Amino acid sequence: MDNMNVRHYTITMNQQEIIKEEIAKCNQPIGVLSTVNEQGNPESASLYYLCGEDLTFYFITREESRKYKNIQQNPHVAFTITSEHPPKTIQIEGIASVVTEASEQNAYFTQLIKQASDRVTMPPVSQ
Repeated sequence: MDNMNVRHYTITMNQQEIIKEEIAKCNQPIGVLSTVNEQGNPESASLYYLCGEDLTFYFITREESRKYKNIQQNPHVAFTITSEHPPKTIQIEGIASVVTEASEQNAYFTQLIKQASDRVTMPPVSQ
């Protein structure tokens, strides 16, 4: 990661509220997570997500998945949510990390399974 330019953004509470409102308006339970592989190539995956009050995004993946392996070697990610009506794209960039506390993992897992079950469009955990 030599000579990498990392942008850090500080947003106000008002901006944070506006972003959360825009995400809610999209009404999309599935977003696209983009990571970078060992060769420096982008890889993206659709997945169910939860958005916390502090704009932290949560999702489930297997340790054997490409996205997990990519995040382990380069945690810089982008997450995109889209809406067709009205046309809108929201992209959030950040640093991914693994939730290690079992009770937290179970809580997010339960919420994501419920969200996926309500929609029945794709499994919440995929490769």
